[in-house]
Amino acid sequence: MHLRAPLFRLTIFLGVIVVICAAVLYVTLAQRVTDIQHVEVSDGKALVELDGQRLQLVALLRSLPEFSEKLIDRSALEQHLAGAPADGVFVDSSDFVEEPDMLPSYTALNAFFDRQSVINGLLEADEIALAVRDADSAENQALRVETLPVMPSRPIGSLPSAFWIQFGAGFLTLTIAAFFMALKPSHPPVVAFAMAGVGVAGAAFSAGIYSTRHMALDPALFVPLSAINQFFTFTFGVATIYLFAIYPVVVMRRKWLWPVSVLSLVFLLLYRMQLAPHDVVSTQNVIMLMLVAIVALVIAQYRATRQDPASRAVLLWLGLSVIMGAGAFVIFVAVPVVLGFDVLVTQSVAFIPLAGIYVGTALAIARFRLFDLGRWAYRILLYAATIGLLFAIDASMIMLLRISPTTSLAIAVALAGIAYLPLRDFFFDRIFRSGMPDLAELYRRTVSVALQPNAVARDAAWIAALDTTFSPMHIERTGRSAENVSPVILDEGEKMLVPSIGGLPTLTLSYAAQGRRLFNNQDAALAGELSALIVTTIADRTSYERGVEEERHRIARDLHDEVGSTLLSGLHATEEARRQECIVDALSDIRQIASGLAGRDVTLASLVAQMRHESRTRAELQGFTLDWPLNETDEGALTLPYRLHRNFHAIHREALSNALNHGVPGVIRVRSSLREQVLSHEIVNTCSTDEPTGSDSRSDAQFRRMGSRNMQARAEQLGGALQSWQSGGQHGVRLEFAVAEPAQ
Repeated sequence: MHLRAPLFRLTIFLGVIVVICAAVLYVTLAQRVTDIQHVEVSDGKALVELDGQRLQLVALLRSLPEFSEKLIDRSALEQHLAGAPADGVFVDSSDFVEEPDMLPSYTALNAFFDRQSVINGLLEADEIALAVRDADSAENQALRVETLPVMPSRPIGSLPSAFWIQFGAGFLTLTIAAFFMALKPSHPPVVAFAMAGVGVAGAAFSAGIYSTRHMALDPALFVPLSAINQFFTFTFGVATIYLFAIYPVVVMRRKWLWPVSVLSLVFLLLYRMQLAPHDVVSTQNVIMLMLVAIVALVIAQYRATRQDPASRAVLLWLGLSVIMGAGAFVIFVAVPVVLGFDVLVTQSVAFIPLAGIYVGTALAIARFRLFDLGRWAYRILLYAATIGLLFAIDASMIMLLRISPTTSLAIAVALAGIAYLPLRDFFFDRIFRSGMPDLAELYRRTVSVALQPNAVARDAAWIAALDTTFSPMHIERTGRSAENVSPVILDEGEKMLVPSIGGLPTLTLSYAAQGRRLFNNQDAALAGELSALIVTTIADRTSYERGVEEERHRIARDLHDEVGSTLLSGLHATEEARRQECIVDALSDIRQIASGLAGRDVTLASLVAQMRHESRTRAELQGFTLDWPLNETDEGALTLPYRLHRNFHAIHREALSNALNHGVPGVIRVRSSLREQVLSHEIVNTCSTDEPTGSDSRSDAQFRRMGSRNMQARAEQLGGALQSWQSGGQHGVRLEFAVAEPAQ
């Protein structure tokens, strides 16, 4: 229901726009034209193309039979026209100027319209004669008269691109203005915005008609169109000044703005009535004054919005639009005219950046992707400066040094490479990279968060890291949220939500850089990278702590189950030899555990040497002989991790203990071999065929079963296989396990 009024207003506005566009097309197409589509002005000469030949147009004449198809002298033609001025006129390069307001004086302006009246009168006939000569001929060469038919109207296909550029600019700006006025017709910034659009459109439509005229336009139509163009140009300037005075924030009260409109109207009347010096009230001078006022208001707005990043972002985009639009028009059109030089771009092309102002203003007022506008403005401005510098240097070389365009362009490129590009890189670094955090510093911050000892300290470190990185004005806890959610921009960049990660709280950051800017997509991406890095670091720390905890349990188990058990066995042993053996075993276990804690590498060769020495000592103490010859395991530097060397040593010791405690004194054979990274270890001893009896029998059997279970458990930890057998008075144990990954 509430949309009916805006839609109704928009429909009315669009209907008016269609009528205006139709009227512009009608007036443009109603002009009388010849077959000549374009008159080019070069070096003060008017050049046309007839039958594929490039000719200089010297005069336009009424179709006279006595001159047709003949060669005549210029002096003879001058005598004829002096007696019959209505029969023709000598053309001047100024007759084909796009904008008569660019002429240097009132005298030149009045002469221009007088000649336009004569030429338009000549076009009222069915034929018109052209006095031409070769484009490269001398001034005294005879003239040739060519007669062309005059068509009563202009075909739409013959309209030049300059017309469609101005027509499109007017239509675009007027349509955007209508859309905003339909939505908020009473909002002062929107009203100013719409009036600026009306100004651009009115200037573009009127200029489109007379700047693309065929040869001449009736002064009865031309003069009002020129006045309309000037009026709407001033309307754009006044409305833009009004807009910057009150938007984004009010820097000048409205009661101080009415003199701007009055002065603009006074300048317009003084110029049109030719009551003031031309150099004072010319259109280009007024345009430059308006641009100065706009720049001053932009500076005032910039200072006023330093604590309002949302408004600052709008201002940056508006300022960019004005610099690229009105600034380009002034630099390339108005300034050369004031200085007495030729314009650098045609007026029709100058309407493209003017329309760009309006599109940029629309984006800023609509707050489209507002949190990215500031950075877009800076980047576009830098790249536009490159093009602007090249044009400025090129124009300076042409106007001041009077050298060829090719030479001046080469000098401009060289100067840009020597002077501009280094400066551009410097400012680029200052503007864009100065705010980029150091990657090493970011890593330190995130690692510091993950390595805090408890949850409270982690929360505080995370908040501190975000505060250091983005410098927000406020950081607010908003509870916990689901994990694995990316940071998001809120309230058009005023806030950024950083969701919970790794048990950390959900945080809302407000106004980046202490309120000097808004959050943007790059900030959200950076916060996401920080969050991902913290999650990874926390996961790595958790894995590390889990490994440390498992290592602690393993060491505690080894100390309790093996060292403790061995010491208790030695404590309760009745024989001194057994007690000493237990103490030696306990010391060996402690050394191995200490090596594992210290992280020292244990090679297979050193381990076998230690086991051989320990086994020989134990065997000789109990009257046994150890037969363990050297082999390939005693060579090389193959490193064994703690899990392998600890379990391998324990299985060997248990098997040796069984051989010493339950075997017949004699030779204990130990054989080791290493084939394709698989270690085979075998212990064989002589055993008695007589079974013990009584309580000793039960104790011995129980002890051997316990030892067998321990060895099987350790073989499983090795990922290997353990076999034992007893046959022909021999008892043997064989262990096989991989000491490294097989070669691929």
